[in-house]
Amino acid sequence: MGAADVPGVDWISPARRLTPELVRVMSGGYVRGADAWHLACALFLDPDANELVFLTLDRRQRDVAKSIGFTVA
Repeated sequence: MGAADVPGVDWISPARRLTPELVRVMSGGYVRGADAWHLACALFLDPDANELVFLTLDRRQRDVAKSIGFTVA
């Protein structure tokens, strides 16, 4: 089974740069590259940050996710 065949997992591949989302992420505080990318992808899917619950075990990523409006679990 390849990565594309994982049940319950949808891959996000935006057809544009995520610059606006990354700017918003960075306005919420500092996170490392991959953490910023995950948050930007979440904003790409939910620009108002009010429909998705952001899941993370990383304290810094959790704090930034909350600061940009996500409910975090």
